[in-house]
Amino acid sequence: LISAPEVAANELINLLSIDQQQQPPSQLVQLGSRQVAGGESRLSQQAKLPWLKWLLWLLLVGAVITTGKMATSLIRDMKAA
Repeated sequence: LISAPEVAANELINLLSIDQQQQPPSQLVQLGSRQVAGGESRLSQQAKLPWLKWLLWLLLVGAVITTGKMATSLIRDMKAA
């Protein structure tokens, strides 16, 4: 019986013994001209309008107002009964 490490070692030896001629040739890469990718302007974060934060606060205030109206309506109903 051959143990698992010996099988793995044998497969590795086969991979390492492949001739260089059997491998596909590498592709020729040509570099283009250099381009400026933002320069110093990328070092500082751009000021963005925090619309998502304001939308969340608006939703929270709307929920508080709706809950307050429901509570006052229930209190009026309890006093009438």
